Amino acid sequence: MKKTNKPIFIIRFPSSMPIESLEHSAKLFQEKTHLNKDYHLLVLRDENNDGDIKFECFNSPHTEIEFQELKKQVLEIIKNNDKAEL
Repeated sequence: MKKTNKPIFIIRFPSSMPIESLEHSAKLFQEKTHLNKDYHLLVLRDENNDGDIKFECFNSPHTEIEFQELKKQVLEIIKNNDKAEL
């Protein structure tokens, strides 16, 4: 049986995001989503990004459409989590 490596999924938050929020988001993705099972997950605060959340995926067998759907799911998790904290 050939062993396949998990893809690497990177979530880059803007530099304006407080470290505490970044840590909370990373913990949320690690503990409460399927992402950890399917991907090596890396959550970063990108000092060169002043705007939107950005995504990258390496070594993925998924199509571009599947990647776009994954991004939508992640953004929905973030949005729902932000509402829960208010």
